[in-house]
Amino acid sequence: MNEYKDIGDGIVDLLQEQAKKKSQPKELGSVADDTELKVAHFTHWTPGLSGLAEASIDLVNCERRAGLNSILIDAYTENPTNLKQGDLVASPWSEAIDADVWVLHKMIPPELMEKNKELKIPIVAVLHGTVQDMFIQNFLDEQTDWWNIQINLMNTYDASVCVCPYDYEVNRLYIKDESKLFYIREAVDPQRFTPEGSKFEFRFHPALIAKDTIRTHKYPFFALWSMPKVVQRIPDARLNLFCLHLVDMCKWRNFFLRSNEKGNLRGTIETLNMIGYYDITPFIRGSDITINSDYLGGQSRTVPESMMCGKPVVAAGRHNDYTKYTFDFGDSDSFADAIESCWNDLLNEPNEVRETCLHFADEHFNLEKKIPKWLNLYHKVIENGSKNRS
Repeated sequence: MNEYKDIGDGIVDLLQEQAKKKSQPKELGSVADDTELKVAHFTHWTPGLSGLAEASIDLVNCERRAGLNSILIDAYTENPTNLKQGDLVASPWSEAIDADVWVLHKMIPPELMEKNKELKIPIVAVLHGTVQDMFIQNFLDEQTDWWNIQINLMNTYDASVCVCPYDYEVNRLYIKDESKLFYIREAVDPQRFTPEGSKFEFRFHPALIAKDTIRTHKYPFFALWSMPKVVQRIPDARLNLFCLHLVDMCKWRNFFLRSNEKGNLRGTIETLNMIGYYDITPFIRGSDITINSDYLGGQSRTVPESMMCGKPVVAAGRHNDYTKYTFDFGDSDSFADAIESCWNDLLNEPNEVRETCLHFADEHFNLEKKIPKWLNLYHKVIENGSKNRS
């Protein structure tokens, strides 16, 4: 526990203490050392509003259960008083000063970055933003140079982690030192996303859910416009949209109400849900099929969240490894085929579909099983930092 109340207090004593600790690199794999390891994760505290925030919370909770002294810091609130989710409470900025590693998810406050010129705490940047989103945003946003921000992140800090394999392949083309770029697949907390627990009761089945936050490469429009063909084959099928912004609700209403009688989009939707649910698992458990809104079929959090709950995913593209229910983006008949195939399997072999999802998810999306990879990375940057300072 950091005893300093203010970031600037006792900085000389702290630097001396840190120098002693950093001069003796920790032995890889030592349980005693691991339990003493303090990791400060910097994010923005928006549970239910951002996959980045949810990923940060999951990682901190799983690291804590593994014995690490991991803390979560809201980069925009120096001394939080009421930022809490479950047993996890956001820590003040001052708690980061005696950490062994800083993990950047969103932003590290400039004041702390300035202090780190003296502290020299190694920094691991997690590249949550996908390369295609950063690239397109670079043209859409005249105020922020998103692409160069992404490249600078990789080339500034001690290590960078991609959670998507495609991002890793692209970022390898831009990073100066490839030994500092790592791939650790996106995963979720298995104690949060479970098949058992409270369940929302949808009126229509199959209940299809799309729950990605809308991005330049992730949007549910194609699923929406394909629903008339799905309903032709499965009359009770309905689409349920989550993570929508309140300010856009009138626009969404317009999408449905302006469709003609042939389209009848209003008859293909059961629920529209605003962004901001702290716990989306009851809706996942109550649904039948999750639609991956990424038009490339890339794996975002929506995939592991659903599959850890035993729910199958329908996705675009033929080159993913997490589902056999795939469709060609831009072909509404192909989309309807994938939904129909998945629904038939759920009707005929529900236990097999569920167990297939759970088995794959436990092997690939269980964040607890990935903590050793994160731990090895932390040790690596700590040791490299010690060598550079010696």
